[in-house]
Amino acid sequence: MSSRGKSILAISIILFWIITDQVLKFWVKTNMTLGEDIPIFDWFHIYFVENKGMAFGMEFGGEWGKIALTLFRTFAVVVIGVILRNLVKTPKASVGLVISMSLIFAGAIGNIIDSAFYGQLFSASTRMQLAEFLPGGGGYAPWLQGKVVDMLFFPLFEWKGTLPNWVPFIGGEYQEMLFFRPIFNLADTAISLGVFFILIFQRSFFQYFGEEGTTSDVTETTTLSSTSTSSADEHTQVLAKEQNELNQAPPLTDNVNPIDGTQTVIMPKADIEAQLKKRSEEIERNIAQNKEDGEEENDGKTSIF
Repeated sequence: MSSRGKSILAISIILFWIITDQVLKFWVKTNMTLGEDIPIFDWFHIYFVENKGMAFGMEFGGEWGKIALTLFRTFAVVVIGVILRNLVKTPKASVGLVISMSLIFAGAIGNIIDSAFYGQLFSASTRMQLAEFLPGGGGYAPWLQGKVVDMLFFPLFEWKGTLPNWVPFIGGEYQEMLFFRPIFNLADTAISLGVFFILIFQRSFFQYFGEEGTTSDVTETTTLSSTSTSSADEHTQVLAKEQNELNQAPPLTDNVNPIDGTQTVIMPKADIEAQLKKRSEEIERNIAQNKEDGEEENDGKTSIF
């Protein structure tokens, strides 16, 4: 696929996932009370919760931890965006890798929107009251301290009973076990899918950075440098040849006939030397320009990606 095709694909995935994620979060936030549960199937529920921290309801470090996490997410999005931009421009990068990085990028942006802006855009969600969009009295939290909206709940397997006595520490006790307990959102899903695809299906991704991203680029840079050096040497040899011919040529002066004293004017030596000097300067300028072009081309071709 061409670079243009990869760009269109990446942008389409990012926009689709961010818009879908935010539309679902907006609907849940304005139509469900906190903790409300809407069963879709036995194994899938829309269950509204909010968390201050990381994916799947995990939290991190209180208020300052929340701010730090939001800033870290922002930094990570910038880094992922730069990597994705280089992948799109690189013919060696597979379409699957571009899709995976686009999913991770979209998921990260989706959760950043919650953390950075929801505290100002919505009133607080409670178990008794729906949240209001753009409330007159202001939002429920300062900038960068919004809560991430989660709603996807998959209680795939539930077990209740008393464990055998031979089970260490909790044997003989009544237990309730539920899989899969964490509640998450579409942004978390995008990040998880992107990482999963890279680890399982895109092992060449690591080879691309570890081998092709270094070895091939260094080889290409060396080749360009050698070509530039060879071109400069060729010009230097031409200059040396012309200077050598000048040094070996007999002095050219006015030719005087000894019989009748007439004078035939041949091109003065000073003019010839001036022309050769001018030619020498032109060759030197060409050498300098060729070196500059070679350096610029090397800078343009070398990339860690």
